[in-house]
Amino acid sequence: MSHLQESSQGMLGEVREFMQPGEEIVWAGAPVQGFTLDAEDLLKVPFGLFWLWGVGGILSKFLRAAEGINDPMQHVMKWSPRLFMIPGLYLVCNPAINRWRRARTLFVITTSQLIVRRTFGIQAWNLKDIGEIELAEGQNGVGDISFQAPTPRMNAKAARHKTAPHMQGSTPLRQVANAAEAFHYLTQGVEEAHSRQA
Repeated sequence: MSHLQESSQGMLGEVREFMQPGEEIVWAGAPVQGFTLDAEDLLKVPFGLFWLWGVGGILSKFLRAAEGINDPMQHVMKWSPRLFMIPGLYLVCNPAINRWRRARTLFVITTSQLIVRRTFGIQAWNLKDIGEIELAEGQNGVGDISFQAPTPRMNAKAARHKTAPHMQGSTPLRQVANAAEAFHYLTQGVEEAHSRQA
C-alpha cells in the first residue's frame, strides 16, 4: 500500500471501518490522477459550447423582449432562459468535475469484497457475487474493469427481491491506474471466493 498517495491514506482509514473483522486488504489503488480527456469529454465539451452559444442567443432575444415589460413576468422572462445554461456549463466543466471525483476515489480489494470509496459514499460487492470480469486497458496501463454477468447466487438474490441483477454491464472501476494488476488481484479473489463457496 506504500504506492498510495498521502490523501489516499485517509480514505483507506474510512474503508477499514467498513471492513469485517479478520478481513485483509489485498490490493488498493486509485483512478489515474490529473487532467485527462477521454472520448466522452471530446464529445461533451464541444456540444456544451454549442449548447451555451445557442442558449445565449435565445437568452439575448428574451432579454431584449423583456426590456419594455413592466410586470412580474419580466422577471420570469429574464431568469428562466438562464436555467437552460446549466446543462451546457456542466458539459463544458465535466473534465474538471471528473478530476475532482477521481481525486476522492479509492478502489480496495480485500479477502472477501471489492470496496469502492467515492466522493459521496462507499459501495461494496461481495466477491462471491461477482461473475465474469472484463478488463479494457488503454494507454499507460490505465483501464476500466467491468462486471459482465452476475453469478447464480446474485441472480437468486435478485429473484427474491424482485430486482434485476445490478452488476451486469456495470463498470465500477473506471480509469484505474495499473489496471492489469487490479484485474489480476480481483480475478484471483473472485476465484478463491467461488472455490470456498463450492
